[in-house]
Amino acid sequence: MKKFKVVPGALLMMVVATGVGAAPAHAVESNCFSREVCLYQQSYYSGCFYRWTGNDRDYRDNKPSKQTSLNVCNAATMNDYATSIDNDGANCGTTHFVDLGEQGRGFYLPRGDYIGALSQTYDDELTSHRWC
Repeated sequence: MKKFKVVPGALLMMVVATGVGAAPAHAVESNCFSREVCLYQQSYYSGCFYRWTGNDRDYRDNKPSKQTSLNVCNAATMNDYATSIDNDGANCGTTHFVDLGEQGRGFYLPRGDYIGALSQTYDDELTSHRWC
């Protein structure tokens, strides 16, 4: 089931531009489905992306057979290319790491949460993740 993510600041921009306070916020469509975590190469869930339902200790070898879902982009890998994340996991969140083997600094993203633009610390730095 596709869903829409509200872009932060979009409502404020719409209010300023139109002068109307009840205008709906602009939404960005996410291609991530229930039970998956999706990593996108561009901000706000755009561009090339990969999706998983399981752990991945090494983004360098992303292949359709390694991912649970089909490979939906032409990029050879997601290693050090993620800029936004959508976690639609079934039961738990994901921890994302900058080093191979689920090591190094990282952060936890709760189930149902998303990040439209990773901070400079993590943008184009992620290399692995694990669920729960």
